[in-house]
Amino acid sequence: METLSGTQTDDLLKSLLLLSQSVRRVLENRVVEKSAEGLSQSKVSLLRILARKGPQSPTDMAEFLNVSRPAVSQIAAEMIENGLLVKSRSKEDSRKLHLEITERGLAAVQRIEEAQRHLIRAAAEYAPEGSGPHWIENVQQLTDAIVRADDRYGEHCYQCGAYSDGSCILVGGGAKCSYRTSVKG
Repeated sequence: METLSGTQTDDLLKSLLLLSQSVRRVLENRVVEKSAEGLSQSKVSLLRILARKGPQSPTDMAEFLNVSRPAVSQIAAEMIENGLLVKSRSKEDSRKLHLEITERGLAAVQRIEEAQRHLIRAAAEYAPEGSGPHWIENVQQLTDAIVRADDRYGEHCYQCGAYSDGSCILVGGGAKCSYRTSVKG
């Protein structure tokens, strides 16, 4: 187990807050602003989840996005009107409605994600040779450690769709999510 001095802790906190702000400003806000659809970050988050996980109930989307069910309904209504989403009946229970991404919505997500990949590739050009793989490992380890330090760890999925293994609470049924099933260490 690693122990940080007070100064190291402060420096790490400052760096993480700056990273968080940079990611939000550059990788999220600027890219979303440039999207032809004029989407808000909430709408992009909704589209991303539906693109990765398939149809989801508005209730599940509200829980995942940490917003109210009426907020998801309002966002979804605008997106349906713009041709980005459709409502469909659940295959398991025809009484339940699901939100589903359209081809236009999927194209919007793909454009946004390609612009974000472009920014990451451009940022990598400023990194020392060969450090890219270490960035990935370090960010994943740091994310895991921060989530494990949270006393709510195990009650909420912080990952959904973040890594290539596809684990996510929203898939339902037998979904595996390391942040819901791991033992806090």
